[in-house]
Amino acid sequence: MGRRTPIVAMTANVLADQVQKCLAAGMDDHLGKPIIAAKLLETIARWTASERIAASAAPAHRTSVG
Repeated sequence: MGRRTPIVAMTANVLADQVQKCLAAGMDDHLGKPIIAAKLLETIARWTASERIAASAAPAHRTSVG
């Protein structure tokens, strides 16, 4: 099963309509410049936590020997 990689825009375009355009274009999240390390790490953690939750909710694949 393929995994989907989230796309986070990192741009100086931070006005509400500019952020909406990024999201409408397919970005999953938006960080305005200048990038603050703590915010970047928080965003990465949020998206990787979503991936871990989805993976843990998926049924385990088991093979039977018989």
